[in-house]
Amino acid sequence: MSIADRRLEKAWSQEDLAEISGISVRTIQRAENGQKLGLESLKALAAVFETDVSTLIQEQHRMTQSPSTTALEDKERRVIAEIRRLKGFYRHILVFVIVISVLAVNDFMRSPDDIWIHYVALAWGAGLVFHGTLVFGKVALFGSDWEQREFEKRMQR
Repeated sequence: MSIADRRLEKAWSQEDLAEISGISVRTIQRAENGQKLGLESLKALAAVFETDVSTLIQEQHRMTQSPSTTALEDKERRVIAEIRRLKGFYRHILVFVIVISVLAVNDFMRSPDDIWIHYVALAWGAGLVFHGTLVFGKVALFGSDWEQREFEKRMQR
C-alpha cells in the first residue's frame, strides 16, 4: 500500500499528514510521486501510520522499481498527444468548411462573373491534406516514428 493510499485511508490531506508527521508537504508530495525518502522521513511516516519502517522501505523500493507504470504513463502520454493532434485536424476541417463557405457566398454575391474562391480553397485544401497526412501517419516527415528511430540510434552510441 502506497503512502498516498495510507493517507487517503485515514482521510488526511497532504497538509494534515505533514503536520502530524512533522515532515514538509513537499516531502510528502515527493514520496507520493515515487521519489526516495531519507530514513528519518520514513521513520516519521512509519510512526504516523503505525507500521514498520522496513515495510515502507519495501514499498518505496517497489514503487521505484516499477517499469510497467512508467511504460503505461508513456503510452498514455503518446495516446493523449495523438488525440490532441487528431482534434486539431478536425478543428482545421471545421474552420476550413466554415471560412470557405462564407467566402464562397461572398464571392458569388459580390462578383458572380469573377470567381476567385477556388484558388483559396485549393491552396487551403492542400494544406489540409498535408495536415491530414501528418496526423494519420501516412507521411513520416519528422514524425514520432522518426523521433523514435533517432532516439534509438543515438542511445546505441
